[in-house]
Amino acid sequence: MMHHLGGDGKSLMYFIETFMKCLDKKRCEFVPFRNITSDDLPSSGKIPFFYDLLTGSWNRKWRSEKHVFDYELMDRAYVDFWKDNKTKTVIKKYEGNDLKGLLNSAKRAGVSFTSYFITDMIKDDPDKLDIGLAVDGRIDGNRCMGNQATGISINYRYDSNRSIEHNCRAVHKRMRKKLDDDRYRYFVLGFMSKLDSTLKDALNLEHAGVFTSPVSARVADILGYGDKVKDISITNLTRADIGLSYGDYRIRQIAFIPPVVSYAKNVFGIVTAGDVMTLTRHYFE
Repeated sequence: MMHHLGGDGKSLMYFIETFMKCLDKKRCEFVPFRNITSDDLPSSGKIPFFYDLLTGSWNRKWRSEKHVFDYELMDRAYVDFWKDNKTKTVIKKYEGNDLKGLLNSAKRAGVSFTSYFITDMIKDDPDKLDIGLAVDGRIDGNRCMGNQATGISINYRYDSNRSIEHNCRAVHKRMRKKLDDDRYRYFVLGFMSKLDSTLKDALNLEHAGVFTSPVSARVADILGYGDKVKDISITNLTRADIGLSYGDYRIRQIAFIPPVVSYAKNVFGIVTAGDVMTLTRHYFE
């Protein structure tokens, strides 16, 4: 329930940068806080009118149920959920020739590393997979703390009759279509901003198993907080845009472990620091 409340993946980089400056006894500048709200979205990224009607209908039904959640219930949800659930993290480091090989493979296919990574990961799965990707929503490239993340999703079944390069390009094309169209790129932010705040809380409480109602159960199922979850969720922070040397201290590797979320089975985090790329997989045991 705290996911993105304190910040997004980029915010972690700026927190690390500030921490390292403090460790080196350097003056630390104030890092401003900024979230992206629905008012910040470009006009080309406003959600279609149909979804205004849909979320408005959900909100009216939800408010008629008059549910109020307090800290005690939230705390109980946390304790009860983690009493019966565990997660596991697998971390793999790529550097030197291994990293060059991966990047060259993506380059030969004419795609981004993320597209290549997705394709390579799903090539042995016969099913069509639902893949979510976190996207940096910083339109102006600011270095603020806060949540400025949005997201897209694609569906793809690997074609075993075609080359991996062909499949890479097909995956990449689907990603670019969503990323280059503000209606898709900012849909998650625009849509979720329309939901009543307590209804968003209820979706997580539904998943934790400590609360249910006709409206929240229906919305949770539609939005993927039930059984219809994404097969893969990926956040690639690319190359960390912070310094690696701070006096006597140097950052040699950064591992970014996104939190497990209720709407994905497998969560992957990727970040490159200097000549080392670290890949993490976080999942429920």
